[in-house]
Amino acid sequence: MKIREIIEVPKIDKIVRLTDNMSNQADKKKLEDLLKGYVITESVEKNLSNFFYKITNFKDKGHGFLISGLPGCGKSHFMSVLGLLVKYNETFNIMRGKSESIDKAKTFFEKRKVFVVPIMAEEGGPEISLEEMFFNAAEDITGFPFTDDSYYIKQFEEAIVANSNYEKKVDDFVRIDSKGIFLTWADFKSKIKSSRTITKLIKAFIDKYEITFFNPNRGRKDRLDYLYKWLDEENYDGVLVLIDELSEYLNDRGIRARNDALFLKVFLENAEKERNGKVIPAWIVGAFLSSLNDITVPDVYDLMKDRFPTENQFTLKVDDVEEIIDQRLIIKKKPEKIEEAYVLLKNKYNAFDKVDKKTFQQVYPLHPETLNILSKSVRFLSRQRSIVDFVLSEVKGNLDEGGKTKGIMDEDFLRLVTPDRILNHFQERIRELSDKREYFETIYSYYMGPEGLGNGKIKELFKDGDTDRETACKLIDVMTLLKILDLEKEYTVRDLTYMIQYPKMQGDFAEEKVNKILLKMYDKGRFIEIDPSNSDSNVGDNKYYINKDVSLSTKINQDLKKKLGLLEGESVVSIVPEIAKTLTQEPLNISSYFNEPTPYRINWNNTAREGVIIFNQIEKIGSKEYLSKSLNDLKNSENDFYLYIGTIFEYEQQKNFIDKSLKELSSNTKQQSLLSMWSNFEDESSKEIEKRLSRAIVYWLPSDELEKEEGKDKLQRLKEYYAYLELRKEYKKNNEDTNSKESIQLLGKVDEKILNLEDEVFQVLKSLYLNGNFFNIDGKLDINISSYGNESLTKIIKAVIGNVLQQVYSSNKFICPDESLGLTDNVTNKFLNNYILGGKTDPTGIDVSIIKNIVKKFGEANIKIDSFKFTVDTKNNSLVKLIIESVENKDEVIFKNLYNKVRKSTFGPDRNMTEILFGMMIKKGFLIPVKNDMPVGIANVKAPLNTSVTKFKMGEFVDDKYTEGLIRITKLFFERKFEKQDLSFQEELWEDLIDFKNNTVSTINNILFEISNFRKPLDIEKDCFTKTYDILDTIKRILEDIVESNGSKDGLEYFIEENKDSITKGDLESQYKDFGIIVEWINSEVPMGIRRVNVMLKGYKEFIPDKQEYKDLIKQYEDIYNLLSNGDEFIFGSVSSEMNKKFDIFKNSFISLYVEEHNRENNKEEFEELRSILEDDNFKFLSKLSHIERINMDYDYINIKSDIDKQLEGQCKESPLKHINGGESSCICHFKLGQKKYVDSRDYFDSAIDNAILGYIDELNTKANKEKVFKYINDLREIGEKKDVITLVEKMYEIPLDDNRVYKYKQFLTINPEVIPFIDKALKVNINFIQRDINKLVEVFKDKAYSKEEMIQKFTQVVEGQDDIKPNLYIKFTDFRNDD
Repeated sequence: MKIREIIEVPKIDKIVRLTDNMSNQADKKKLEDLLKGYVITESVEKNLSNFFYKITNFKDKGHGFLISGLPGCGKSHFMSVLGLLVKYNETFNIMRGKSESIDKAKTFFEKRKVFVVPIMAEEGGPEISLEEMFFNAAEDITGFPFTDDSYYIKQFEEAIVANSNYEKKVDDFVRIDSKGIFLTWADFKSKIKSSRTITKLIKAFIDKYEITFFNPNRGRKDRLDYLYKWLDEENYDGVLVLIDELSEYLNDRGIRARNDALFLKVFLENAEKERNGKVIPAWIVGAFLSSLNDITVPDVYDLMKDRFPTENQFTLKVDDVEEIIDQRLIIKKKPEKIEEAYVLLKNKYNAFDKVDKKTFQQVYPLHPETLNILSKSVRFLSRQRSIVDFVLSEVKGNLDEGGKTKGIMDEDFLRLVTPDRILNHFQERIRELSDKREYFETIYSYYMGPEGLGNGKIKELFKDGDTDRETACKLIDVMTLLKILDLEKEYTVRDLTYMIQYPKMQGDFAEEKVNKILLKMYDKGRFIEIDPSNSDSNVGDNKYYINKDVSLSTKINQDLKKKLGLLEGESVVSIVPEIAKTLTQEPLNISSYFNEPTPYRINWNNTAREGVIIFNQIEKIGSKEYLSKSLNDLKNSENDFYLYIGTIFEYEQQKNFIDKSLKELSSNTKQQSLLSMWSNFEDESSKEIEKRLSRAIVYWLPSDELEKEEGKDKLQRLKEYYAYLELRKEYKKNNEDTNSKESIQLLGKVDEKILNLEDEVFQVLKSLYLNGNFFNIDGKLDINISSYGNESLTKIIKAVIGNVLQQVYSSNKFICPDESLGLTDNVTNKFLNNYILGGKTDPTGIDVSIIKNIVKKFGEANIKIDSFKFTVDTKNNSLVKLIIESVENKDEVIFKNLYNKVRKSTFGPDRNMTEILFGMMIKKGFLIPVKNDMPVGIANVKAPLNTSVTKFKMGEFVDDKYTEGLIRITKLFFERKFEKQDLSFQEELWEDLIDFKNNTVSTINNILFEISNFRKPLDIEKDCFTKTYDILDTIKRILEDIVESNGSKDGLEYFIEENKDSITKGDLESQYKDFGIIVEWINSEVPMGIRRVNVMLKGYKEFIPDKQEYKDLIKQYEDIYNLLSNGDEFIFGSVSSEMNKKFDIFKNSFISLYVEEHNRENNKEEFEELRSILEDDNFKFLSKLSHIERINMDYDYINIKSDIDKQLEGQCKESPLKHINGGESSCICHFKLGQKKYVDSRDYFDSAIDNAILGYIDELNTKANKEKVFKYINDLREIGEKKDVITLVEKMYEIPLDDNRVYKYKQFLTINPEVIPFIDKALKVNINFIQRDINKLVEVFKDKAYSKEEMIQKFTQVVEGQDDIKPNLYIKFTDFRNDD
């Protein structure tokens, strides 16, 4: 019986596309079939139950769910069902009774509206973020963008509408979309008030023209806020996001997947916010191939784990696939025949005993082992090549779809889809995997030929017609597949026999036959390896498996044993140099230090510290001689530590050697100091210094685990690694000699072994060293680095050496920088030369940091704009005091001795700090630099200091003969008392004197500038300020004797010496007091007051005419003007006071006279009489008549009003005091004393108004104008308009034109104002008529029936006739017959 008689394969989609199913255009019938055909297995029911429980019981929470399983196990189907249930309430009815969980959830969702967004993540591609995919999908569903409307519209206008390539397209799109209601974008935008309607049209336009560069995204937060604003407006109660192929997408995205995971987290958190008193929860369901833990991208798991907790991670198992096959993919027409097949196959194959009957019946006609292997073939599976695709293609075939698989429907019902078919089905996909491709290119091709048709070695072993050839091919297929899946050692001959369904025999006989075929391929072929336990007694338990290197393995193993035999006992120590080379990774990248002392730098207490690392057997590198050299180096160089790293063997021997060497070192320091150069210092003995510095010699020994029982396996791995290295040397030499294929293969295989062992060896060594111990002269250090496995070597050394340096330099904490500056010698030297020893005063950047972190540790520092000052604290700073104590009472001290003493003191400043401190003390005079036994001036001292200084002397005091002068200038300049024999005060005084010079020179330059600006507007000659200029020149000359490049002693002595006469006689004091008067005057309001008087005086003069009646005022002006030509008297005399008094008298006289005349001329009665005309009835009546535009008078309303306004403009209503007191010289009208104002009489304007009114009335009654008016009246009567106004106009024309006509017209038109605009129009326009025959109209319509459209059309034809009728023409129907 054939299989097709037992089963039927229905036509179903191999691929379930989530987005297609959730589309609004999806086929409803197809969706209904999808829902009805959905197989709800036990695990599916559990997943549904958990999903709906979380949503219905935690309603206001955002939940993330993951559904995992192999491709084809139903993830897309599961999500499609969820989406359809939530989106369409009626789907609950379709699935009624299929699931208890779905039935329960119906009540919750039936009154809820949920926004469902499906996403196919892999189709979006790794270049598009998940956030963009979500918003693109959401916007495609709604039809408009989720961003601020006004911003979106603005960006569209700037980027698209203003683009010449799109401007016309936008207008055309608007016209077509609105069906012609709007013609352009501007027309559409101006008339549509709903911004959402506008953005929706924009979105449609962008989609139509596929404009990818337009993406006015305002950021995640804004888009999410706008999304939820829209959801609230549209009354949605939740959001469901379905993301298919999420795990594949995240892995493809690489490091960018972190942003995607963050988006999912933020999205769910954002959904829990209350908006307008309502929470709209979000639920995300993502499809994974396996668990969240398997995502390889850093941080993704940590970002997602809280929002996608374990209880929300669902799985579709192989059991589910079995039920899908049973209930959906394969229809069992004759289940009894399937049961019969199970019985027959169980009898035929021994291995069938382990097959469950129910499972067999469910997956038939698949071999049970086929499904088992498929479940472990996740790398081969994909959306296109899924389990569903495999089942349908291999059972039914895919020839009708253009495929190459025939299927097994026409095979005997005992023939199953066996595992060998997996290899053929997925062969193309497997070949794409670089790490698996070699199995095809070597082993598979060797046996099956390049085409895989059995034309390789199998054809040679099994001749044509040999029935075992097909069996051999199937075995190679299955064994290759098992090798690819790393399952090759799990299957016996018994398993292979039933997996390929060997056809001719059964039971043990079948297994014996298969074993013979395998043994033949093993004996005569290559790449097949046998298990060492194989036997002839029970061949069913034998194992054969693929191994591409089987022919080389034996030789390598034998050679390896020989090498390992040489590493027994003490000889194992020989492996150390080679093993050490593996230490190239953090935190043990120490291989480069092996047997080679190497400089190493760490950051300790925010300073860079140099040291030395050396790595080898301690006996070789830790001898007494090495230690003595190391200690000597610590004392005389910039090195602060030595780290000796021991090796992994002979722990006790190395430790004992350390102890012995350190004792000898300690003993040596007691007997004789190596610090002979420091022997003259008694504050800390050389012995104590040596002992303290010797603590910085540290030893690091790894754990002794290798010498214990628990370390045997690790030791074996190290020995194997070394043995492989030695083999490689032999094989390499052999290859160079022979260049044979085998030697190349051997070399490659050993390289692979070495590569595979390298990491394991490193991990062993890492464990040994991280669990090791540190020692110094005090014994074992209390330091544990076992937790540093993921740190760096630098961090380990910093922790260890930092601990030691805290003991060596115990006082460093008082002076260390507050932050790490990363100083270099170049930066330090530049800072010293510029700001400490030099004269620069504008520190920025790193220089400011040096001041804050180093200079301030030894005194005070003050930074202002273009100013930098510092002091040295000699009273409280212990390191400064140490330096002074080391130098005072001694003739001189060698620079290097003092440097070493400070550098290696308990304070332990680094080189940069020591140099800066020395520079500060040189600058402040505490240290006098000496070179070639001669003092060096500060100007000649340059960093690095040892290039210009060889010795130091203690700072010197000013000679006593200058004391009197210093007392006087200290009192005069600084109001302080001079302190004798105080270097700090002497330095401070010198610094203050330098600052005094700089500030005073700046003040003098400013005074000269201000006096120049003062003189120019007053036209004062420079000679008028002779005394002032002399004093300024004198002070400036005296200041030149303050030479900044000198030290305090030389500088103060030189200044007093150069100015001793003027100081002694009191001239300097007198000149300095005069200078103070000048400074006080220039900084006062007096100069500005004088300049203000000058400006105001000239301003008032412009408004005083040169007339006899104002001679007293002019005399006052001249007296003040003469006083303004003074110079020195302004500063040293009383001219300013006299001038101010006279100016006050003058000003008051001027203002009094000005206000009086201004008031008189601007308050004449004529102004008020003229203003009253504007309110007169006649003038207002003339205003109304002027609206008749066709009648004009020579001197009409406009001319009369203009003349009146001009004369009224001449009257000033302002108060002159307001402006004069505000600083002006006159009123805003610029009135001058003696000015007269003239105004025309009222009678003149009254007469002109009367004449104009009379002229209008007479013109209205001329024959021509009356004819125009009455023609207009007749035309209006024809069309029946304005009947009331016509009557009024006719009445107006009945008014008699006698002497009283003006009064009567005024009275009539005032009561009936509408007459005037009527007459104005009558004189301007004509009404045109076109006549049509009323008889023609009757002829067309009488007793005839038309549709509405026909009737309108015919009426229009009658009206239009043959004429082009304009909109302003009137149509009149007339009886042409009677007219004739």
